Amino acid sequence: MELDLPEGLNDRDALSLLIGRVAMSHATLDIMLNFLHRELGGRGASVYLSAGKKTAALISDCRLMVKKVGLEEEHAAIGLAVLTAASEANASRNRVVHDMWMTAYDESTGTPVPGRWVTAGQSRSGALNRVIEAGTKDLQYVARAHEQQIEAATRVVSFQMALAHLMPSGAWFGVPDMESALRGDLDAARGNSS
Repeated sequence: MELDLPEGLNDRDALSLLIGRVAMSHATLDIMLNFLHRELGGRGASVYLSAGKKTAALISDCRLMVKKVGLEEEHAAIGLAVLTAASEANASRNRVVHDMWMTAYDESTGTPVPGRWVTAGQSRSGALNRVIEAGTKDLQYVARAHEQQIEAATRVVSFQMALAHLMPSGAWFGVPDMESALRGDLDAARGNSS
């Protein structure tokens, strides 16, 4: 994979530029997930329910709605695969953007290895001593994470656009209680009592 970097950058500056590309392309993925969330949930309350949600929450909500909106099994499977790709891209982005990137050193000589880094991330408990993946990483690793964001965003928006043709007519439009729909209680969401 060609990195498409300006000439003359040192390794650390190239790393910073590529991490920035991952962050920017992930913003696009987030926006596409918001659009999908709104398409699945109708354009009423879901506009407010998707606003400000973290990526993982958007993906979780969309998974539930894909399963419950009445899509044919084949189309729902495609949607779930798209959301799996988005989840994997999100995890990749989190590792690239939130990890600490430290210069890798040759164990035998103790000298820095040009263009190689060891990463460590903060665990949920707050410990900073956890190395996330064995081995070292290079600029290609970050470039692949950037491509993963773009590919996932493209898949999400493609699925979102296809929903107009795939969803049963009026599947979500007019749903008065979107929060019940997100919990999976479609009868309550539609105002039907059992």
